[in-house]
Amino acid sequence: MQTHRTPAGIAAALDAAGMLQSPEAARELDGMTRRMMRAEQRRAELEAVLDTHRDDDAAEIKRLRARVAELEQQSADTSPWQRAVDGLNALVDARIGFHIEPDGHISNPSGDEHIEWDRAVERFVLVHDDDPGPTPAESAARPRGVLAPAVPPMARPWRGPRGERP
Repeated sequence: MQTHRTPAGIAAALDAAGMLQSPEAARELDGMTRRMMRAEQRRAELEAVLDTHRDDDAAEIKRLRARVAELEQQSADTSPWQRAVDGLNALVDARIGFHIEPDGHISNPSGDEHIEWDRAVERFVLVHDDDPGPTPAESAARPRGVLAPAVPPMARPWRGPRGERP
């Protein structure tokens, strides 16, 4: 046990225990320890920021889901006719002038943009007069099934069971 009291004996005991380090290894270990502590601190900071964003995102998702549910309920409670009226009133509220033509088109005052019946898709569509539209070859190649009437059924005057007008 006398060997533990001399510097060589202490070094031998430390070396046997795996606790003896060179000055370079001690500096490297100290540097790694400091870097690891900084990385842990940065990780904690980033997790705090991430938690804040998670909470914000969760609140936004909850708000949007509630708004979607509200709009779906409004849509379910509203008749299609009321939604059509609401759409026309939206144009009025936006101070966008329009007129409804006898053939059922709804046009802006300059007439370069209008809503018309598309027979191919059997839907109303927004048309811009600067749109080139289909070529004659594309029109001829388009499959023709049951075509919608030139004037959509809801725009035609009502006729009784024997074809009489009101």
